[in-house]
Amino acid sequence: MRRLEESDLMSGAEVRKLLGGISPRTLDRYRSKYWHCGIHYVQPTQRCQYVRPMILDWLVNRQEPAAHQNAMEAWLAANQAPKQRKRAS
Repeated sequence: MRRLEESDLMSGAEVRKLLGGISPRTLDRYRSKYWHCGIHYVQPTQRCQYVRPMILDWLVNRQEPAAHQNAMEAWLAANQAPKQRKRAS
């Protein structure tokens, strides 16, 4: 899985359209019930931005939770900040 890029982010309107024209309320329900902050969406400001690769994976693997869980784990591994080494004293 590759690192998050700005082109991977979508607005709520884009996600609603991608998911067949769902309502803003349904989008909120998906966000609170099925999706995880930092994986499926980020909220750097008041408005959420949605992570296209993870939303698409969720859509494809909705009936296969284990497959989506694997994708989430790979996404997290690829997008974590590198750990800093402690200096020897």
